[in-house]
Amino acid sequence: EKRLTQAIRRAYRLEEAPVQEPTGETALVPARFINAKPRRRLGLASVLDAFDRELDRKVTLFTVPNGSGEESELYQLVRGAARSQHKSVCTVYDWIEANGQRWCVAEALEGETLDQMIRNRGPRSVAQAAELVAQIADGVEALNQSGGKCGLICPANILVRWTGPLLTPLCTPLATYG
Repeated sequence: EKRLTQAIRRAYRLEEAPVQEPTGETALVPARFINAKPRRRLGLASVLDAFDRELDRKVTLFTVPNGSGEESELYQLVRGAARSQHKSVCTVYDWIEANGQRWCVAEALEGETLDQMIRNRGPRSVAQAAELVAQIADGVEALNQSGGKCGLICPANILVRWTGPLLTPLCTPLATYG
């Protein structure tokens, strides 16, 4: 399957996308990741979407400088999420060091955050809200059971997808959350 996928990519020149000028964030991205696009910046941490050629899938990258205070905090959150195998917790694929940065390679985070959903579509009914809270609580319990730390849970850290909510405990909430 992997050889077939590689042959299709070569035949259709899928990895030969137009080269974009790298920004400060994307210039540091390890070579295994292509088409990196910054999503947001959180203090020293950056969140990027990319394609992982080694794993042959879309991923979301979280990165912090080596030796920073954010590195140890992110590492604790990454370890907890990596040990948890739950549908409501972000899946972590790898933790690597490259170009003076630490990189968490996680599942592609697609969907809208809970705060965006409420802002765009209004409040949920009591039944819908109860179901969301129950699924989020299951994810928090899975993190706790695996010895992980979930960090601060807020509407900016919860993605709502058609399959249900997803805790992204790897993100620090925006400063406006209070």
